[in-house]
Amino acid sequence: MKKYSFYHVAFLIPSITIGILAIYSYQALAKSVRTGEFVTAMAVDPFNDKELYVGTKKGDVFKSDDGGETWTPINNGLKKKEILSIAVDPNNKKTIYCSTGCGAFKSVNGGVSWHVISGCGISDKEISAIVVDPTDASTFYAIARNCVWVMALFGNEAGEHRTASSMCDGLVRSDDKGKTCSFIGDFSDAGLKLECIAVDPTKRNTLYAGTRRGLYKSTDKGESFPSYDRRLDNSHITSIAIDPRDNRKIYATTTEGIFKSTDEGDNWSGITNNLPSTEVVSLVVDPIEPPKLYAGTRLGAFSSKDGGRTWQTVQGDLGRLAIKSLVIDLKKNALYAVTADGALKSTEDGELRAGIVWHH
Repeated sequence: MKKYSFYHVAFLIPSITIGILAIYSYQALAKSVRTGEFVTAMAVDPFNDKELYVGTKKGDVFKSDDGGETWTPINNGLKKKEILSIAVDPNNKKTIYCSTGCGAFKSVNGGVSWHVISGCGISDKEISAIVVDPTDASTFYAIARNCVWVMALFGNEAGEHRTASSMCDGLVRSDDKGKTCSFIGDFSDAGLKLECIAVDPTKRNTLYAGTRRGLYKSTDKGESFPSYDRRLDNSHITSIAIDPRDNRKIYATTTEGIFKSTDEGDNWSGITNNLPSTEVVSLVVDPIEPPKLYAGTRLGAFSSKDGGRTWQTVQGDLGRLAIKSLVIDLKKNALYAVTADGALKSTEDGELRAGIVWHH
């Protein structure tokens, strides 16, 4: 297979200190892919921080084995639809999932080949996100858009069969790595629209669902999301992050700022504080020092060393770019950012490499 590397037009930027590494700036990973492709999703192998995956708007997935210096396309079996999310099995690095604008796909050989997840009734629908349960890798959750879900199968004496189906926009769960699926949460009504999900990394069966009208909690693997349990009413939730060392602490980003709970979502308080007034789209918790937070907004990236009481602008190009999402490597504690101009990685060499052109 072809490998892709970069032309570097380097600009020297003073090194910065924001906590994830003692001194670091950012290295551009993938500004464009081939002709005008832009990165839309990213994942880091939980077993090897050198292995990275990026998905693009044109429907390509690329893999790097060397921390982003070179990239190999791994598209065998994929449809040419925008890649919306990528997830690596936390127990088996060879098993990878990606959600697209036309179905969800799975690879069992590290991305060498992909097959559509066809047992879920979502093979031709937009799947905006897919999340593997960190407490049980056999289970994954997916956000499905505009699905026709078969609710029942009827038969008569002549052997004829009829199905009852329903249009839905909500949450799908598989307990057998995609062989079969269940539709477990319809968020189509009342303008809710499911935007994001997060699974508790330590408490089995617990997950959180962020909608355009608040946040819901389930303690039975999504079988029920009690309406009385809705929090942050009428807030448009854009992402949810759970402290990996203390699952009582949960963070929700919204179009109006950031909220924090210290009691597993029962009560919330705003921690936007000195952040600018803009939509916050992503937040990650430092896995080594959980008081440290990193927030991505439409006006750049910000960091907090005190659990969100105060925020500082991340300097350099990352501080000026509109952030799409942030990804953190749980092993080596490197930070990645997906922006409108591509993907960026924290480095320790005090240098920001910009003006990168994808080539082969």
